[in-house]
Amino acid sequence: MFDINITYFVFIGLFLLFMFAFKAVVLDPLRQVLDQRQKLIQDNLDASEKLKKEVLELEQSYELKIHEAKLKAKTIVTSAIDECEKGNNELIAKAVMESNSTIDNTKNILMQDKDKLLQSLVPEVSIIAKKIIQTISSDLLVDKIESKQDILKLLQKGARS
Repeated sequence: MFDINITYFVFIGLFLLFMFAFKAVVLDPLRQVLDQRQKLIQDNLDASEKLKKEVLELEQSYELKIHEAKLKAKTIVTSAIDECEKGNNELIAKAVMESNSTIDNTKNILMQDKDKLLQSLVPEVSIIAKKIIQTISSDLLVDKIESKQDILKLLQKGARS
């Protein structure tokens, strides 16, 4: 059935030699390539984790800068609004002062015109008063007025004419 002879030992020896040569020629370089590939993958994973952390840090930094920029812009806008309101208040105060000055000047001009008109009316009033007095005195001499009411009637009569 099973006969053991030297061929089996030679065959086992050759098989072991072939396995040793196969391991040295094929399996060891293949293992090296697989180990290098695994190391490259691990290095890339480590690098990607590092880059991911850097990206997160940069994102936080940019968000902080954006927040600071928004605060600065809000401060600038607020100060600009305050300056505009201050400028508006100054312009309003200046306009009020100018309008008050114009009103005062107009009042002065009107007062001067009033005084001139009153002074120009003085001769006319005196002429009218003389006419009234003449009318009253002529009526007094003619009719001899008996009471104050008659004098008032004569004054009204003289004023109408």
